[in-house]
Amino acid sequence: MPSVAILALPHCVHSSVVGTLDVLMTADSLWRDMGSRALFTPVDIVTTDGKPVTAHSGQAVAPSSSIGERPVPDMIIVPAIMNGLDAALENKRALRWIGNSHSKGSVICSVCAGAFLLAEAGLLTKRQATTHWALVDSFQTRYPDVDLKPERMLVDNGDTICAGGVTAYLDLALHLAGRFGSTELAATCSKLLLIDPQRDIQSPYRIFAGQKGHGDKQVETVQNWLEEHHTRPITVPAMAEVAGLGLRTFTRHFTKATGDSPSEYLQRLRMETAKRLLESTNHSVDEVAEACGYADSTAFRRRFKAVTGVPPGRYRARFSLLETRLGKAG
Repeated sequence: MPSVAILALPHCVHSSVVGTLDVLMTADSLWRDMGSRALFTPVDIVTTDGKPVTAHSGQAVAPSSSIGERPVPDMIIVPAIMNGLDAALENKRALRWIGNSHSKGSVICSVCAGAFLLAEAGLLTKRQATTHWALVDSFQTRYPDVDLKPERMLVDNGDTICAGGVTAYLDLALHLAGRFGSTELAATCSKLLLIDPQRDIQSPYRIFAGQKGHGDKQVETVQNWLEEHHTRPITVPAMAEVAGLGLRTFTRHFTKATGDSPSEYLQRLRMETAKRLLESTNHSVDEVAEACGYADSTAFRRRFKAVTGVPPGRYRARFSLLETRLGKAG
């Protein structure tokens, strides 16, 4: 019967706090209905000083206590944070509480950007973790000693658990129901609350936006050119010519500025176009491949799965806007 404290910080995502609470309490109720004792008790929202905090949405989050007014919980959950991460990482009181609680046996969980606080507290060094795909670069720069698995929706190290995206609190809560209750409980909870229990990867959700804040004008010229011409047959020497640089010099500059080789960057642009076409048109996969500059549809399918983690057909089934509209019309 683990006790749970959900740490609400300024600019936290409101649903990441109360949504986690709701799913855990639903799991607790179902567990009791199965004839067992309470599963999670108590589940409290706490703040560093016991006062309400303002969430990213502007809503107030009222705690039941401060972090200093309660015994060390069996589990702490650090929710998603938007536009307040820098301040959260300077919250020494919260970081000390997380670190001290972990040293006394607490399981520390995070959702989305909450993983930064676990890393800042030193709990993820030389260990696996995950966070939101859009935060990967900044996380890896700040915490190079963490074995980040950005494609994973959830990473459980036993004493630390990281969930990836903003709504991954759903995945985390189901995982906790299964870990501390049973797989049957997690399955029942997912069905009752209509939560997909198989969101094991984040890759299909990732949006590629080429890094342009690097200050290299020649590289940026090529990036802009690629955005207009990436569906055509393109070679790296052709990119170097657009930049007005020798091949080796261009390749070195481009990779340093964007973090991707010229070929990898081109493939990423093509994959984004492919995803948009799969989402918004009825084009066959072969037609999508051709429209994105691939003469070989087999190579396209292989590349698409390598980037997104799912085949093109499955991606379309999950994200097609066209099918959603047709379903509503019918």
